[in-house]
Amino acid sequence: MARPLSEEKRKAILYAAVEVMAELGESAPTAKIAKAAGVAEGTLFTYFSTKDELLNQLYLTLTTEFHKAILACLPRDNDLKSVLRTAWTTYINWALKNPEKLQVYRQLHVSTHVTHENRIAGLEAYFWVLLLIFEHIKDGTLEDRTPAFIYAMMGSLAKATIEVIHCDLSPKDELIISGFEAFWNGIRKQKGENK
Repeated sequence: MARPLSEEKRKAILYAAVEVMAELGESAPTAKIAKAAGVAEGTLFTYFSTKDELLNQLYLTLTTEFHKAILACLPRDNDLKSVLRTAWTTYINWALKNPEKLQVYRQLHVSTHVTHENRIAGLEAYFWVLLLIFEHIKDGTLEDRTPAFIYAMMGSLAKATIEVIHCDLSPKDELIISGFEAFWNGIRKQKGENK
């Protein structure tokens, strides 16, 4: 009878993958990941049948982790600006506390090894926010852009904000607010425009 798999070892492999991939990228050898996790390479393949499976599970793990952090703080009302500001602030603070995880998430977000199904699964946690954005596009509060474009804008401006926080002497909270206002002003319909 096969021994049950240890959730502790599985997590150790995933977090070792973060550490090694932050240094070497997604081409990091599985042998180095296994060594960093303190397991044999064969054990790694007991938990993840292929490296692609490891990368996909890591993508889902990181996505779930920061989505949970964001969703735990989000107001559950229809005040879109408040929802987006909270998501923005929580995301940036998570990213600043977890630079290796953020770096690996960004690699995996554009990786050809992550399946379309797992990308969709990663967005499911935000589905209600995307619906809220779509409602506000329809009611004329926001510019007529796709929710996916708005999501991408948010990610790009958040990345720029994080980079500035690392090299600017201004207080972090001021930069987070400034970054959010730049994002918000870029997506909301300006007063006086036709709906």
